[in-house]
Amino acid sequence: MSKVAIQGNASGTGTLTIAAPNTNTNRTLTLPDEAGTVLTTVSELTAGNLTGSVPTSAMPSGSVVQAGFNYYGGSAVTINNTSTSGQAAVTLSRKLTNSKFLVISQALIHRPGTGGFHYLGFAYSGAGSGTTWLPIKDATSWTTHSLHDLNTYSGNAGDSVTFLSANYNTANQNDSFSNNVLIVMEIAP
Repeated sequence: MSKVAIQGNASGTGTLTIAAPNTNTNRTLTLPDEAGTVLTTVSELTAGNLTGSVPTSAMPSGSVVQAGFNYYGGSAVTINNTSTSGQAAVTLSRKLTNSKFLVISQALIHRPGTGGFHYLGFAYSGAGSGTTWLPIKDATSWTTHSLHDLNTYSGNAGDSVTFLSANYNTANQNDSFSNNVLIVMEIAP
């Protein structure tokens, strides 16, 4: 049988007390089979010795809680005075109540004429819904365009939120797009 020894320090004058909590349940404290120091709520930890993960609820404000990515690299899509969405789609289950979503929508766009506007954007649905657009006037050669938006609609942890890439034009001139990229990051409130 192993032995438990409590050894005082000859130079110290303080008294250490081991106190039981107010409980009616038997508890066992098992000591590890290794040397070391017991950690308390005021102990410092060396980051290199940590393992595991931080609970989502403990993430500091502005931290990226989760991210999703989708890419549409199929053949070019042509639109005439209409809109289309969903070539790239990301669905996330919200981790935190009232978090925000940083959305990056990007596409390679070609406009054979300069009439009207082409709009690059994203649609979203979940606790709220809507579409965010970036107007693109003149892009008569294949040009990459990006929209960055902080989507702030509220919702609860566990809500399913879907983001869809979106393109729209206001002229019958065979606007085309391809290489739609959609990146969505949930940001802690």
